[in-house]
Amino acid sequence: MKHDHNNSCTNVDIYKYSSDKSTKEVLSFKEKLQNGTYIIKSFPCPICNNANQWCPLLFAAEGFRWSICRQCGLFQVDHRLTQSNLNEFYESGEYTEICTAGLAGETRFMRNKKSASTFIGVLMNLGYDFSQLKILDIGCGAGGILLAMKELGATVQGYDLDPQKIQYGRNFLQEIEVGDALAFDKDISQYNFILLTNVLEHLFSPMEFLVKLNKRILNYSTQVFIDVPNLEGMHDYSHNAANNHLLEFVHIGHLWYFTSVSLERLLNQAGFQVNYIHNRGVAMTVLCSKSKNVINNNSNSFILSLSSIDYANYKFNTKQNKDSSIAVNC
Repeated sequence: MKHDHNNSCTNVDIYKYSSDKSTKEVLSFKEKLQNGTYIIKSFPCPICNNANQWCPLLFAAEGFRWSICRQCGLFQVDHRLTQSNLNEFYESGEYTEICTAGLAGETRFMRNKKSASTFIGVLMNLGYDFSQLKILDIGCGAGGILLAMKELGATVQGYDLDPQKIQYGRNFLQEIEVGDALAFDKDISQYNFILLTNVLEHLFSPMEFLVKLNKRILNYSTQVFIDVPNLEGMHDYSHNAANNHLLEFVHIGHLWYFTSVSLERLLNQAGFQVNYIHNRGVAMTVLCSKSKNVINNNSNSFILSLSSIDYANYKFNTKQNKDSSIAVNC
């Protein structure tokens, strides 16, 4: 499904991160869009269920659309692939090529292990002793983060749906398996820490996932460690000073672009209470736990989302000394 929009709207090149636009994965993805195997549809907001009140900002020629929900303020891809299509997109290797330039397993593994130092630093600053931690990593990839934490004495276990990542990671770490961690009958409350690093922004239904996770946690002391891209820090995101921050920040693999306000509302509605938020610039770390009481959170992040995008445009255009390339008129 392609959408008509006027020339003032910005087109997103969804292949901008691919290593080569003629790879078999890119060509396969294009063919599936053209022959109808992949379908792009409009979907309601996962936080407030809004289906009509949108502030559209970005479009892709293929039919994808990025909008801010007016009712809760979550910036998201409201015109996107169906759930079955999204699953195939990840499992086929198309995501790896189109959104991460076909990043090799070894490179991705070492980057993840290196990035673990940030998460380890957060937990150490909060006084946690890794020798006392039992950690479950949902969406562990090849296990680079878990390996770094195991080396500090933590007991670890990880699950990921990508068999290629697991196969590679088991060269270094045996405590990782292919599968959906929430599909097993095991009591996940045996773990006092559950990692969700760079997971929520990829999920077709983050609310459904978090509600399911909440039901599986039986211990109120279990901490859920979440790390996601941070819309509020988008102004610092640029691989190339000549490129627009917003156009670089978005891609079709990231469905949700959270602020601290929208993420806390999502977590509260799923039955969690936020205990700690660490704004790390282009990323955000949150620690939360199962809430004993219902938290009614109707906060609207619309102005914060809009101003975060406006400020990124301002910084980009001030640096480039030219008029705004993305007009935000909502």
